[in-house]
Amino acid sequence: YTWLLSNRFFANFFVDYFRTFNSITTVWAPYARGEALLQSYLNSGWYHDFKGGVYLTYKPVNNLEINGGVQYANVFSRGATRADVSAVQYSLSCNYYIGLFYGGGFIGGGGESMDVLSHTVFCSRTPYNISAGWGNGVWNVNLAVCNFLRSNWHANINKIDSPLYQKWTLPYSSDSYHRQVKLSVSYTFSYGKKLQRGNEVGAQQGVSSAVLK
Repeated sequence: YTWLLSNRFFANFFVDYFRTFNSITTVWAPYARGEALLQSYLNSGWYHDFKGGVYLTYKPVNNLEINGGVQYANVFSRGATRADVSAVQYSLSCNYYIGLFYGGGFIGGGGESMDVLSHTVFCSRTPYNISAGWGNGVWNVNLAVCNFLRSNWHANINKIDSPLYQKWTLPYSSDSYHRQVKLSVSYTFSYGKKLQRGNEVGAQQGVSSAVLK
Protein backbone atom coordinates (compact mmCIF):
# COMPACT_ATOMS: atom_id res chain seq x y z
CA TYR A 1 0.00 0.00 0.00
CA THR A 2 1.36 3.44 -0.98
CA TRP A 3 0.37 6.59 0.88
CA LEU A 4 1.18 9.77 -1.05
CA LEU A 5 0.90 12.78 1.25
CA SER A 6 2.54 15.19 -1.21
CA ASN A 7 5.24 15.29 -3.87
CA ARG A 8 7.77 15.59 -1.04
CA PHE A 9 6.66 12.74 1.21
CA PHE A 10 5.23 9.28 0.62
CA ALA A 11 5.25 5.91 2.36
CA ASN A 12 5.07 2.29 1.21
CA PHE A 13 3.58 -0.29 3.58
CA PHE A 14 3.95 -3.99 2.88
CA VAL A 15 3.15 -7.40 4.35
CA ASP A 16 4.50 -10.69 3.03
CA TYR A 17 3.53 -14.15 4.28
CA PHE A 18 4.88 -17.51 3.14
CA ARG A 19 4.10 -20.95 4.53
CA THR A 20 4.90 -24.51 3.50
CA PHE A 21 3.25 -27.69 4.72
CA ASN A 22 5.03 -31.00 5.19
CA SER A 23 8.27 -29.21 4.35
CA ILE A 24 11.69 -30.84 3.99
CA THR A 25 13.81 -30.50 7.12
CA THR A 26 17.24 -31.61 8.31
CA VAL A 27 17.49 -34.02 11.25
CA TRP A 28 20.40 -35.58 13.12
CA ALA A 29 20.29 -38.99 14.79
CA PRO A 30 22.86 -41.01 16.82
CA TYR A 31 24.96 -43.39 14.74
CA ALA A 32 27.42 -46.16 15.60
CA ARG A 33 26.24 -46.49 19.21
CA GLY A 34 26.35 -42.76 19.74
CA GLU A 35 29.92 -42.26 18.53
CA ALA A 36 28.74 -40.15 15.58
CA LEU A 37 25.71 -38.33 14.20
CA LEU A 38 23.93 -39.19 10.97
CA GLN A 39 22.42 -36.31 8.99
CA SER A 40 19.31 -37.02 6.95
CA TYR A 41 16.28 -35.27 5.43
CA LEU A 42 12.59 -35.92 5.85
CA ASN A 43 9.21 -34.27 5.34
CA SER A 44 7.98 -33.06 8.69
CA GLY A 45 5.88 -30.22 10.08
CA TRP A 46 5.56 -26.83 8.48
CA TYR A 47 7.52 -23.62 7.89
CA HIS A 48 6.27 -20.05 8.42
CA ASP A 49 7.84 -16.81 7.14
CA PHE A 50 6.25 -13.42 7.88
CA LYS A 51 7.58 -9.96 6.97
CA GLY A 52 6.01 -6.54 7.41
CA GLY A 53 7.27 -3.00 7.39
CA VAL A 54 7.28 0.48 5.93
CA TYR A 55 9.60 2.48 3.65
CA LEU A 56 9.52 6.28 3.72
CA THR A 57 10.77 8.90 1.25
CA TYR A 58 11.07 12.57 2.16
CA LYS A 59 12.31 15.46 0.01
CA PRO A 60 12.66 18.59 2.19
CA VAL A 61 14.08 20.46 -0.83
CA ASN A 62 14.23 19.59 -4.52
CA ASN A 63 17.85 18.41 -4.49
CA LEU A 64 17.78 16.43 -1.20
CA GLU A 65 16.17 13.01 -0.79
CA ILE A 66 16.01 10.98 2.43
CA ASN A 67 14.91 7.33 2.43
CA GLY A 68 14.33 5.15 5.46
CA GLY A 69 12.70 1.87 6.25
CA VAL A 70 12.07 -0.64 8.99
CA GLN A 71 10.97 -4.26 8.69
CA TYR A 72 9.96 -6.90 11.20
CA ALA A 73 10.60 -10.53 10.24
CA ASN A 74 9.46 -13.68 12.02
CA VAL A 75 10.48 -17.13 10.82
CA PHE A 76 9.88 -20.45 12.56
CA SER A 77 9.45 -24.12 11.77
CA ARG A 78 7.63 -26.91 13.54
CA GLY A 79 8.17 -30.64 13.15
CA ALA A 80 11.11 -32.92 13.71
CA THR A 81 13.30 -29.83 14.15
CA ARG A 82 12.08 -26.66 15.84
CA ALA A 83 13.65 -23.25 15.20
CA ASP A 84 12.57 -19.64 15.71
CA VAL A 85 14.01 -16.33 14.49
CA SER A 86 12.62 -12.82 15.00
CA ALA A 87 14.46 -9.73 13.85
CA VAL A 88 14.02 -6.02 13.14
CA GLN A 89 15.84 -4.77 10.07
CA TYR A 90 16.34 -1.13 9.11
CA SER A 91 17.91 1.04 6.42
CA LEU A 92 18.60 4.76 6.05
CA SER A 93 20.02 6.64 3.07
CA CYS A 94 20.47 10.27 2.08
CA ASN A 95 21.30 11.73 -1.35
CA TYR A 96 22.07 15.35 -2.27
CA TYR A 97 22.37 16.74 -5.80
CA ILE A 98 24.15 19.91 -7.01
CA GLY A 99 23.95 20.21 -10.77
CA LEU A 100 25.77 17.21 -12.24
CA PHE A 101 27.36 16.29 -8.89
CA TYR A 102 25.83 14.17 -6.14
CA GLY A 103 26.72 12.70 -2.76
CA GLY A 104 25.15 10.63 -0.04
CA GLY A 105 25.38 7.91 2.54
CA PHE A 106 23.77 4.62 3.53
CA ILE A 107 23.49 2.40 6.61
CA GLY A 108 21.46 -0.77 7.03
CA GLY A 109 20.92 -3.30 9.80
CA GLY A 110 20.78 -6.83 8.42
CA GLY A 111 19.32 -8.63 11.45
CA GLU A 112 18.80 -12.40 11.29
CA SER A 113 17.34 -14.83 8.74
CA MET A 114 16.98 -18.60 8.56
CA ASP A 115 17.35 -21.24 5.87
CA VAL A 116 14.24 -23.42 5.57
CA LEU A 117 16.11 -26.68 4.87
CA SER A 118 19.09 -26.68 7.23
CA HIS A 119 17.67 -24.27 9.85
CA THR A 120 20.91 -22.32 9.69
CA VAL A 121 20.49 -18.86 11.23
CA PHE A 122 22.41 -16.11 9.42
CA CYS A 123 23.34 -13.09 11.57
CA SER A 124 24.16 -10.27 9.18
CA ARG A 125 26.60 -7.42 9.82
CA THR A 126 25.67 -3.74 9.40
CA PRO A 127 27.02 -2.29 6.13
CA TYR A 128 27.45 1.46 5.70
CA ASN A 129 29.07 3.82 3.19
CA ILE A 130 29.42 7.38 2.02
CA SER A 131 29.74 8.20 -1.68
CA ALA A 132 30.05 11.05 -4.15
CA GLY A 133 29.97 11.23 -7.91
CA TRP A 134 29.33 13.05 -11.14
CA GLY A 135 27.10 12.14 -14.08
CA ASN A 136 25.85 13.78 -17.25
CA GLY A 137 23.55 11.07 -18.57
CA VAL A 138 26.31 9.47 -20.63
CA TRP A 139 29.30 9.27 -18.31
CA ASN A 140 29.01 8.47 -14.61
CA VAL A 141 31.84 8.47 -12.06
CA ASN A 142 31.25 7.30 -8.48
CA LEU A 143 33.59 7.04 -5.49
CA ALA A 144 32.40 5.20 -2.36
CA VAL A 145 34.08 4.65 1.00
CA CYS A 146 32.56 1.58 2.69
CA ASN A 147 32.72 0.37 6.31
CA PHE A 148 35.53 2.81 7.09
CA LEU A 149 35.47 2.07 10.86
CA ARG A 150 35.68 -1.72 10.50
CA SER A 151 39.14 -3.30 10.38
CA ASN A 152 38.24 -7.01 10.72
CA TRP A 153 37.30 -9.37 7.90
CA HIS A 154 34.32 -11.03 9.60
CA ALA A 155 31.25 -11.69 7.45
CA ASN A 156 27.90 -13.11 8.55
CA ILE A 157 27.76 -15.38 11.59
CA ASN A 158 26.07 -18.71 10.83
CA LYS A 159 24.52 -20.83 13.59
CA ILE A 160 22.80 -24.21 13.83
CA ASP A 161 21.23 -25.14 17.17
CA SER A 162 19.44 -28.47 17.53
CA PRO A 163 19.07 -30.90 20.45
CA LEU A 164 21.86 -33.17 19.18
CA TYR A 165 23.94 -30.91 16.96
CA GLN A 166 25.25 -27.36 17.38
CA LYS A 167 27.40 -25.50 14.87
CA TRP A 168 28.74 -21.95 14.88
CA THR A 169 30.83 -20.56 12.01
CA LEU A 170 32.39 -17.15 11.38
CA PRO A 171 33.30 -16.76 7.69
CA TYR A 172 35.86 -14.22 6.55
CA SER A 173 35.25 -12.09 3.48
CA SER A 174 36.63 -8.98 1.78
CA ASP A 175 33.58 -8.47 -0.42
CA SER A 176 30.98 -6.56 1.59
CA TYR A 177 31.90 -5.86 5.23
CA HIS A 178 35.61 -4.93 5.40
CA ARG A 179 36.57 -1.28 4.94
CA GLN A 180 37.26 -0.48 1.32
CA VAL A 181 37.23 2.21 -1.34
CA LYS A 182 35.29 1.62 -4.56
CA LEU A 183 35.69 3.61 -7.76
CA SER A 184 33.34 2.99 -10.68
CA VAL A 185 33.21 4.62 -14.11
CA SER A 186 30.42 3.83 -16.56
CA TYR A 187 29.51 4.94 -20.05
CA THR A 188 26.02 4.66 -21.53
CA PHE A 189 25.47 4.56 -25.28
CA SER A 190 22.35 4.20 -27.39
CA TYR A 191 21.81 1.22 -29.65
CA GLY A 192 18.90 -0.05 -31.68
CA LYS A 193 15.83 1.37 -33.31
CA LYS A 194 14.37 4.64 -32.06
CA LEU A 195 10.64 4.52 -31.39
CA GLN A 196 8.63 7.62 -32.18
CA ARG A 197 6.46 8.82 -29.31
CA GLY A 198 2.76 9.09 -30.12
CA ASN A 199 2.90 6.33 -32.76
CA GLU A 200 2.85 3.30 -30.49
CA VAL A 201 -0.15 1.75 -32.25
CA GLY A 202 1.04 2.27 -35.81
CA ALA A 203 3.61 0.12 -37.58
CA GLN A 204 7.25 1.00 -37.02
CA GLN A 205 9.51 1.46 -39.99
CA GLY A 206 13.06 0.21 -40.27
CA VAL A 207 15.06 -2.90 -39.51
CA SER A 208 14.26 -4.78 -36.31
CA SER A 209 16.78 -4.67 -33.50
CA ALA A 210 17.24 -6.71 -30.36
CA VAL A 211 17.35 -3.56 -28.24
CA LEU A 212 14.65 -0.88 -28.23
CA LYS A 213 15.32 2.50 -26.69
